[in-house]
Amino acid sequence: MGRHNYTKDNWPSKFTITLEAGELASYTNKILDNKNTFPEGNGDEIVSRLRNYTMQIYLDCYQANDWRVMSADDYRQRRELQEHALDMCELCLPLIQLAKHHFHLETKRMMYWGKKVIDLRDKIRNWLKSDKARYAEKFCVT
Repeated sequence: MGRHNYTKDNWPSKFTITLEAGELASYTNKILDNKNTFPEGNGDEIVSRLRNYTMQIYLDCYQANDWRVMSADDYRQRRELQEHALDMCELCLPLIQLAKHHFHLETKRMMYWGKKVIDLRDKIRNWLKSDKARYAEKFCVT
């Protein structure tokens, strides 16, 4: 591919999930930094977990995307990172719902935030399926 001014829509596809995971982590940190909505000492566990989980999703996706699959062990390691990112997405959804009630977030904000998580979760699932089709038979693993 030649030189371009890339955007999320035209970036080479292998980076799309990592970019979206980074956007989710950045978005989460940005809104959680609003002390008017998320005052310190009030729901700190919810805030902390949302920060940590979205950051972990990004790091897992980044590392999995960067993992060079040359053997069955490499494939398993990459799959574990993908599955962990998927698990973190699943844990974010109830926390966002809890944050809505605890911090009185607008439904519109909760829906937007949740949609970002769900869209990313679905892309990670498709990535797992794609990798399984690509590597499982090649390395005789399930």
